[in-house]
Amino acid sequence: TGRPAAAPAAAAEAAAEASERAERGLAALERRSRDQIQDLSSALAGLRVKVDGQLQRLGSVAERLETAHEPAVESFRAEVAQARDQDQRRLEAELAGLRGQLQDSSEAAEEAVAELRGVLRQVHLDCTSVCPRLDGLEAEVGEVAVRIGQLEEQLVGGLCKIAMCSGQFQDE
Repeated sequence: TGRPAAAPAAAAEAAAEASERAERGLAALERRSRDQIQDLSSALAGLRVKVDGQLQRLGSVAERLETAHEPAVESFRAEVAQARDQDQRRLEAELAGLRGQLQDSSEAAEEAVAELRGVLRQVHLDCTSVCPRLDGLEAEVGEVAVRIGQLEEQLVGGLCKIAMCSGQFQDE
């Protein structure tokens, strides 16, 4: 009967050893984790210092660039404004010239229209004096056309007679 009592004691002893090994393993893991966390904290602090230094350098470079280029940008703005003003004055002068040309053209067109109206009135007056004479000429032309038609008929009739006569002489 001694044997069964030894088994629980051995199991308890094995469990105690396993528990001690686990505790030692956990303690070692805790030390390694703590060391790694401290290393990471140190590395992170170093990175923060580096990043802060880089940000300060970048801010300094940005300020220097802004300071260095500000006169050039202002000069460029002034040149653009001056060029815009010159272009505007040039365009206004061209527009004034075009308006003057348009006015001159308009006046010349009005004068030409007035002159044409005068010419048309004169032509109308000339036509009214010529129209009665044209009516008389039309009547005379009509009479001449009738007379020409009659002469053509007589000529054709005479030619037919001649052709008949000459045909009789040839037949004989």
